[in-house]
Amino acid sequence: MRFVSIKRFSEMKKCSRETVYNAARRGYIEIDRSSGIPVIILNEKNLSWKPGQNIGRPKRRIIDFP
Repeated sequence: MRFVSIKRFSEMKKCSRETVYNAARRGYIEIDRSSGIPVIILNEKNLSWKPGQNIGRPKRRIIDFP
């Protein structure tokens, strides 16, 4: 198995570290924290994840009517 840090994984996926942590919190990717430092196992699930898949609520839009 191969491990990478959160910073390196975010560079690989061209997204922010916060996006990676949010995806891990929602269960889209797996983070191993047993060593004290969070690392990501490069398995099929984590490698197939795309940063745009974190779909949440739509943003609130303010509409002005004239």
